[in-house]
Amino acid sequence: MHDRLEQAAPRSLEDILAALDPWLDYPSHHKLSRRLKSIQPDQTDLKPLRIALLATSTIDHFREVLRLYLAREGFNAEIYQGEYDTIFQTGLDPTSELYRFNPEVIWIFTNYRDCGFPQKIDDIDQAAADAVARLSSLWLAIQNNSPAHIIQNNADFPYESVFGNYAVQYANSPINLLRKFNLELSRAAPRGVSILDLENLSAIFGRRRWHDERYWYHSKNAFALDAAGLVAHAAARLVGALKGHARKCLVLDLDNTLWGGVIGDDGIDGIVLGEGSADGEAFLAFQRYCRALGKRGVILAVCSKNDAAIATEAIQHHPDMVLRLDEFAHVVCNWSNKADNIRAIAQTLEIGLDSIVFVDDNPAERALVHAELPMVAVPAMPSDPALYVRTLDEGRYFETIAISDEDLNRGSMYRGNTKRRELRSQFSDLATYLRDIEMIAECGPVDSQHLQRAAQLINKSNQFHLTTTRYTEAEIEAMNADPA
Repeated sequence: MHDRLEQAAPRSLEDILAALDPWLDYPSHHKLSRRLKSIQPDQTDLKPLRIALLATSTIDHFREVLRLYLAREGFNAEIYQGEYDTIFQTGLDPTSELYRFNPEVIWIFTNYRDCGFPQKIDDIDQAAADAVARLSSLWLAIQNNSPAHIIQNNADFPYESVFGNYAVQYANSPINLLRKFNLELSRAAPRGVSILDLENLSAIFGRRRWHDERYWYHSKNAFALDAAGLVAHAAARLVGALKGHARKCLVLDLDNTLWGGVIGDDGIDGIVLGEGSADGEAFLAFQRYCRALGKRGVILAVCSKNDAAIATEAIQHHPDMVLRLDEFAHVVCNWSNKADNIRAIAQTLEIGLDSIVFVDDNPAERALVHAELPMVAVPAMPSDPALYVRTLDEGRYFETIAISDEDLNRGSMYRGNTKRRELRSQFSDLATYLRDIEMIAECGPVDSQHLQRAAQLINKSNQFHLTTTRYTEAEIEAMNADPA
């Protein structure tokens, strides 16, 4: 990978960001970060972002990798790094340089070694609660001094276990204590604090590789340098979600994407889907994953080169289909250019093209959409459908910092919008149409009940929000409290 980057030598911002992969080794990330530094901010469309890192470990190498992935999220990051292992001294001091920096995001970068558990533990619940209380006091102090959104790592797990397999049964084992701590930490996080799941990231990377004791003892790096891309990728997606950059619509191809085969040639009975074959089960699993995304608020749509009647018949009546017509906000099946169809989908749903992730098995179709619509995310789907779920999931395109009732109902809301547009076409004038749908608008202040949704609308709406300014919930609360 290192040699390949050296030969390719990406120089433009677009080339540098295209070369990014969370699984690159550290030397490759280091080369890309050096090239990013050579590009002047006024030569890009990246938006400024101030982010502060307060760490109990050495993060100098990681900081530049983070800057890379924030650039891919659309940010030119100015990063403040606190003094080593001074998170409490820095956060609790209202006159510290941290607050003079005026960050938009403060990342408290901790690991399992920082939980501060006593040597002898008689009550695992109390020990976990005490460790969480220490961090909660830090969050409160920061929120009293700054409107910044806080990111807090949960605890990764150590590699070794003196209790062996019995650790899972022994209530007071270190691993169970850390599990309890992570659970309580998530429960304690107030509005304005997001938990970065370091425990999950370490498991994805592989705990044995994650912990490189040489780096810890020599330079206090909390995890292996080669894991930097994975952590930076996850954190940048989280910051992107905070700033309204997360994707919200998944546009799916049909043939060899939601099922195996070509429906127009093979017919409903001939496509590969369902139990009984490896590929059939893989397509079934991918549909279930997409359906779960829809249930949590991601808009689902179809863009396929197909005969509309044949394709919709298969969606609605194939016995093993998980996704049915009523789960898609919009279905486009024709023989037109897919880039044009995606533009039409965005226009119909009234969303930005930068909100869309397009999944298609065909590399030629993906290349066309990427070339014509660079703002649309187009994952490089593998040839084996067994890897579809992993590929889409690893992209973290639909990251979120909260899930509201409106999010959970978003799919039905957009389907309702589509029906309303169809109804509108039956009326000769707008006034009659508006009277017929009997809309009711309620106005009121941005109180605590509506704060989360207000922040989402400010950060995600573009049609009636022309300033491009984005605010965190804490910043909105501060404006609410300001008489001016």
